[in-house]
Order: sequence, then structure tokens, then C-alpha cells
Amino acid sequence: MKNFKFLLITLLGATLFLTSCQDDCKDINCNDNGVCLEGLCECDEGYTGVDCETSIPLLTGSEIVLSTTVKAPFNGNMETEIGSQFNQGAGAGDATATLGEGVEFADYGFGLFDIDVDASSITFKQVGEGTTVVWGSIVDAPLGADTFVKFSFDLDKSMRISQYTVTDNTTGATIPVDAVNVFLDNTNNVVIVELSAGFPMGLGDLFTVNFE
Repeated sequence: MKNFKFLLITLLGATLFLTSCQDDCKDINCNDNGVCLEGLCECDEGYTGVDCETSIPLLTGSEIVLSTTVKAPFNGNMETEIGSQFNQGAGAGDATATLGEGVEFADYGFGLFDIDVDASSITFKQVGEGTTVVWGSIVDAPLGADTFVKFSFDLDKSMRISQYTVTDNTTGATIPVDAVNVFLDNTNNVVIVELSAGFPMGLGDLFTVNFE
């Protein structure tokens, strides 16, 4: 009888030991974007979700350098830094910020736009007025043929953008679909938003570039 009890206890202990040693991660797939620990995925930087299946387009902590160029008939169709339009030196139109929950480039472009950036979007709101000496005739009238205003967002951390959409939030006149173009360079971590012919350039124009 004692031997039977000893055998029963031994078998029970072995069962509990084997159960505790089972691989909790056997059926867990972290999509090569993280590692499984005790049955749960711990995602690499830039990914989230139960299975690390969702990429975060722009990473918190990224330093963003924003620069802008203008190309138009009035400057000989040469792509030039925005600062040169106001007789400023190289880099005068650049701005730098670190992305936390979000960051705002207020009155960017010599008072032309407020630009808000977060992990999944960039929002532009035109705040410069056409009556100001700074911008004069370039605002309060649609951009003309062969005119381009290009905003470049250069990040120091990897970005993972698979696609984008542009949402027009303007009250009143709408922004033509082909007047806002977005170019993504995931290799060099650069997002370019280009305004072209037909963009209204009116006070209060508001649009958002959404990333996935």
C-alpha cells in the first residue's frame, strides 16, 4: 500500500512537472516582429498588437527635420529652399522637433501653415493670410500651373508606412485630389508632402495625411 501511494505521488509530481514545462509559446506567432515570452508577444519597437501584427508608422522619439522647397515660374522653375524666397540663408526655413505623443510646427513656413505630426498622421492648416507682406499673392489664390510647394519630413528613426490616404477637412471649398501628392521613402525615413497646381492656398484650408 505504501509503495502504491509513493508511486501515485511520483506520477502526480511528474505530471505537474511536465505540465509546467510545456512550451507556452508553441502556438504563438509574433509575425517576426517580436518574441514570445510565457505565451505573450513582446513586440519590437515600431510594432504593436496581440501578435505584433500592427506597425506604428512614425515612432515616438523620432527627431523630425522639416524643410520646404518652392518651384514655380516666378523663381525660374528652379526648386529652391523656402528661405531663399525671403532673402534668407540656407536652412532658414528648416524646423526640428522630437515626436512625442504629437508635435506641432506652429506658423511654419514664415507663417504659412500650422503642421501637426503624430504617430499615424500629418495635418496641415493654412494660417498665413494673403494680405500679409510675407506671402503676398501666393496665398488666397490656387497654386498655378507648374507651381509646387514641397514639405520634406526627415526622421532619424525607422518608419513603417505601407499606405496613406488624404482627408480634406476644409469647410467650404474643397481641395482637389491631385493637388496634394505624397511620396514615401521608407529606406531613408523621409515623407514628402507636395502641394501643386489647383491647391486653394486659402486661409483655413485643412487636410490630413493618414498613414497605415
